[in-house]
Amino acid sequence: MLAQKFKRRDAETQRTKIKAVFVLVRRVACHRSFLNYSLRLCVSALIFTAFSCGSRPTDPRTAIPADSLVYLETSDLGTMLEAITSNPKFQQLARSKPDTSALNGIRLSIAVTGFQTSEEAVTEENSVLNFKPHFVAVAETNAWNYQALSFTENKVGEFVNEVYGGEVELVTSDKHGGRYFTWTAKDGRKAFALVKGSLIFFGNDESAIDSCINVLNGGTESIAKNAKVSALPPNELASGYVSKDGVAQIANIAAVSLAIGAGDEGEVKNFIARVVPEIVRNSITEITWTSHNTREPVRIEDNYSFYLTPDVAKVFGETIEQGEDDPDFSR
Repeated sequence: MLAQKFKRRDAETQRTKIKAVFVLVRRVACHRSFLNYSLRLCVSALIFTAFSCGSRPTDPRTAIPADSLVYLETSDLGTMLEAITSNPKFQQLARSKPDTSALNGIRLSIAVTGFQTSEEAVTEENSVLNFKPHFVAVAETNAWNYQALSFTENKVGEFVNEVYGGEVELVTSDKHGGRYFTWTAKDGRKAFALVKGSLIFFGNDESAIDSCINVLNGGTESIAKNAKVSALPPNELASGYVSKDGVAQIANIAAVSLAIGAGDEGEVKNFIARVVPEIVRNSITEITWTSHNTREPVRIEDNYSFYLTPDVAKVFGETIEQGEDDPDFSR
């Protein structure tokens, strides 16, 4: 285990290796006796190997555990952020438009694996409830391993350092056949990352990264086998899925928030906190979400699909009629 900066590979060494491969290929190709069909295939394979990252790209969703509460994905992180930063509303609020081209082509999957609840006393009678999601993000960078390592150590490290208020300590080690990063803030908060080939795993829960590796190794099923996740359209800016357990936990959090804002009556608060989650759990089974660009007018449009229990769906089918699309409901 090392508490120091990771030493990156020299890019010049990589270019020298590629140049040597081309010299070898050229010399082989000059001998007519080797210009048969089989050796042409060998030469082609050699050139391909010189340019490849050493491993096939991995679909990030195949590393996400099937029992995740909430799942989000984008097939091109750069394109998604470009759409957000190009939106007129964003440009009105932002001082400048960031360059997101370095993130083009990166596939990203994010899973919320649980929620941590903590209570902080304000006075003798009042307290504040904090809800912290445990999450893991898996990114297929389509890059060389040393580039993924550099990106994690520098860019991700800068992000963690800023979020945690500076003076974050980094410790690196070897784990799961890759390079493991642990950032620790002054107040004890931690963030974790694993670079394995061209994949980057990042999260605030070490066990969530371990679960992803277990999925990749075939220990448990991935969320990719979920029919509703596999049906998410790949050409959208982003999309997501909320499981039945995820709906239940989000309903609990929403009910607490509603109860807090319901006034000073204790009975009213208790009623909301008890009844609202039960109604939601008995009505909604799953949720899917997609987001895409529209040109006229220029905006990002979100579409949600709520899967209802049979009894509730029957009631809605008998009492609610579909109306015309209202653009004011999209954003």
